[in-house]
Order: sequence, then C-alpha cells, then structure tokens
Amino acid sequence: MKAALGVVGGRWVRWWLRVGLALVPLVLLGACDAVEDEAAVDERPAVRSVVVEGAAPARTVRLPGVVQAREVAALAFAVDGTVQVVRVALGDRVTTDQLLALLDPERYLLQRAARTAEVAQAEAALREQRAEFERQEVLFREGWISEAAFERIRRGFETAVAELEAAEQRLALAERDLADTELRAPHGGWIAERRVEPGEEVAAGQPVLLLERTNGFEVAVLLPETLVAAVEVGDAVAVRVLAADVVALGGTVAEIGSWATEANAFPLTVALDAEAAGLRSGMTAEVSLALPRGPASAVLVPIEAVLLEAPEEAYVFVHDQDAGVVQRRPVRLGALHDGEIEVVDGIAAGDRLVAAGVEFLRDGQRVRAADEGL
Repeated sequence: MKAALGVVGGRWVRWWLRVGLALVPLVLLGACDAVEDEAAVDERPAVRSVVVEGAAPARTVRLPGVVQAREVAALAFAVDGTVQVVRVALGDRVTTDQLLALLDPERYLLQRAARTAEVAQAEAALREQRAEFERQEVLFREGWISEAAFERIRRGFETAVAELEAAEQRLALAERDLADTELRAPHGGWIAERRVEPGEEVAAGQPVLLLERTNGFEVAVLLPETLVAAVEVGDAVAVRVLAADVVALGGTVAEIGSWATEANAFPLTVALDAEAAGLRSGMTAEVSLALPRGPASAVLVPIEAVLLEAPEEAYVFVHDQDAGVVQRRPVRLGALHDGEIEVVDGIAAGDRLVAAGVEFLRDGQRVRAADEGL
C-alpha cells in the first residue's frame, strides 16, 4: 500500500514540474512585455499650440450720434424792445431777406424824429454861421476887422460844420436802430426753433429764432477718450439713419474737438458725403468707425498664451515642433481685445506659441504636441 502511494505521489510531482517548466517562458515573456510597456510611457507634457497670424484686421466701433444741419444760425434783434409780431412758425421754409419778426418801433420812430430835428437845427445854425463868416471875411480883407475877430468867426463856422456832421451821424444811427426792429433771414432755410412770442421783451443779441441753412446735414458724435488718438480728420466712416428713407450713408470726419465735454468724451462731427431725402435734424444716427487694433507691428495672441509674472514682465512659450522643446520669450503687451491681447514686441507672425498651461512650463522643457500619436 505504501509503495502504491509513493508511486502515485511521484507521478503528481513529476506532472507539476512539467507544468511549471512549461509556464516559465510565458511568465518571463509577460515580464518582458511589462518592462517594454513601462519603457514606452512618454513623460513629456502634451501642449496645444497656435501659430501667430499677421496684424489683425481693423475693428469696427459703432457710436450713437445725432443728425444736425451743417449750419445753424441763432437769429437775434440788434436792439432791445417788445416783440410786436412773429411771422414764422416752427418748421417753416424761409428765403433770403424774408421778414421773420418785428419789434414795436414806436420808441425808435421817436428817436429818429428827434435826430431829424437835430439835423435840421444844425443845418440852420450852419447857414447862419456860413453867412456871417462870408460877411466877416470881406470885412477882414478890407481891413475893417482884426485878425483875432475874424479867427473867432472862422472857429464858429467850423464848429457849426462839425455839429451838423455829428447830428447826421446820430440820425444815421437812429435810422439803423429803426431798421433793426425788423428781423430778416440772412439766408434760406428752415425755422428750427422759435423762442419768443408777441408781447415779450427781448434784449439786444438775445436769440429768438434758430435758422437751419439748406446746405446739407452732418452728424454730431461723442468720441470716447480711449479712441480719440485713433481717429483723424478726413477718416471715412459709415452712417446709418434708420428713421429716414436712407439706411446707410457715407461720411467723413470733419472736426474733432480739442476739449472733452460729457463723460470725458470729445465732440466729433461727421460731414455726410451726399444729401438724402427724409433727413431731419435731431434724428438718431449710428456712426461706424474702422479702427486699427493696435500698432502696425502688433499681433494678437490668446490671453491664455501669456505668462504675466509682474505688471511689466510678460512671457510666452515658443514651441519648436521639430526639436520638441519650448523656449520662454519676454514680450511687450498692448491692449486687450475680446479674449485676445496685443503683443507689440517679442514675437512675430509665423511663430508658434503654447496656447494654454504656460504656468506649468519652464524654459527649454521638452514637450510633445497634444495631437501627437493620435
């Protein structure tokens, strides 16, 4: 019995030895594959890069504006008085030299009458002085009066002449004041505003009517201080007036104010290139300005591509795909533009930059493209 068990046990041992020997190559092969897989792991960080393009195209800035007449005259009486009649209404079309309004002329009629009487009195006095001068001149030549006496007569005559001239000048002023009680149109146009009514007292020079000249329209715009350096007189712009029959018009920057007015904005005037039917002062307009994004040498890159270590210290990582490395390069930044930033100096169009994750990179680090091996 023991002999039989020994035989069976020996057979099992030999069987397990044969199985073990057969499995050794498989185990060794698996171990080699594991070593090879471990060696095949690429520890280089994957980066996504972008190619820097050339200077960005101009950006369009749209600003609200107001249509206004190219020339607007504030009309006023040259003398003060009481408004007697206003012969025009708001929006009336008028012609050159048309009578627009009148002041009560009574006071100025009286002044003219008084000045006319002064002239008549001065003329009478001059006639008397002339007759006396001529008579005394004959006596002086014949030696009947002294030179001193004749000199007094001559001075009296000259004084009478001067007084007549002064009286005539006062009469001319009275005539002018009387004429100034009439307010006439200096040119054709439309009445844009009426500020007085009959019976009101007005001062000399006080505007009573606004007259728009019929020589075209312009658009008034407030230009933000951040854009004033990028706009010049003569720049072409596009204008849209939705309330008028014309949807789009061309225009040219005609004036830029030198002093900021409302909200640190500068007044800008756009002259329309052509007249359009339906335009009226006060209509809302939209002015489109095509402005450069930055200096001519500037390029735009994603904000995520810039590593900002200090207010004046900015860097990007240039990706050399052939060498598989990145180089840290200092740059000078410009303005922000919708998720991108201007780089004024340090890189050029055609450079390939790491587009994200730059805070985890170092100069000279080996990297691989994010799509490498996919």
